[in-house]
Amino acid sequence: MTTAERLLKLVLRLTGAALCLATPFIFLPRAEYGAIHEWLGFGPYPDGPIIDYLARSVSAMYALSGVFCWLVSYDVRRHGRVILFLGASSIAFGALMLVVEFQLGLPWWWVLGEGVAAVVLGIVLLVLQTRAPRAP
Repeated sequence: MTTAERLLKLVLRLTGAALCLATPFIFLPRAEYGAIHEWLGFGPYPDGPIIDYLARSVSAMYALSGVFCWLVSYDVRRHGRVILFLGASSIAFGALMLVVEFQLGLPWWWVLGEGVAAVVLGIVLLVLQTRAPRAP
């Protein structure tokens, strides 16, 4: 296994583990969401089922993405095309989130933690995957 493959595997697994941290938030009680929302300085938690649905479904999508990253890390040669797609889609997602985050006036730490992080992750995945050997 080459250095690029080992790094790629590590990056995918760390990313997967970080994304899976969203799992408990799928089941978090509404009152806890409200407390976190206020603690972050976003004011009172909005009322309505769509807010709870969005918070839980985004958490579920992050967790699912984390499992997916972990799974493709087991064979980075075989899943090379998928990893290239993950890299490109991460850049696109990050760029879109940057636009949304700036439009909403989210704090700098949110922008760094999501939009910027997604773009950087995508670049890292693309660079490492293009340096890794391809499956025969």
